[in-house]
Amino acid sequence: MRLRRETGDFKIVISEGAATIPAGLGAEDLIGVIADNGTSIEVLTGALNSTDTITLYGGSGTYVYTKATGAVAYTAS
Repeated sequence: MRLRRETGDFKIVISEGAATIPAGLGAEDLIGVIADNGTSIEVLTGALNSTDTITLYGGSGTYVYTKATGAVAYTAS
């Protein structure tokens, strides 16, 4: 079972605090994505959309997605 809309086959796997996924995605494309931050596996359930980035919320921290590059940075809470 998938929790997200199909926008392509990718997953967020954080290594050393960062990951790269496809660029140009919107907040609605990222809600429901399963993210592995190296400590836990979480479902991204909330988003705050701005011009250049999307801040995504999971269980134990925040993920900041840069729209232009597809870079994802993870910060534990």
